[in-house]
Amino acid sequence: MIFQNHIAIIFACEACVYLLLNSYYAALDAVSTAFFKIIRQF
Repeated sequence: MIFQNHIAIIFACEACVYLLLNSYYAALDAVSTAFFKIIRQF
């Protein structure tokens, strides 16, 4: 029972890290896209 709970916690942590990385890369992509749009205007 304790072992199963431990595995569930590990999976939850991995999911959290994955979501954090996903949102980080999405924000980075949005910033770089906006940056290139600004550069092209000049």
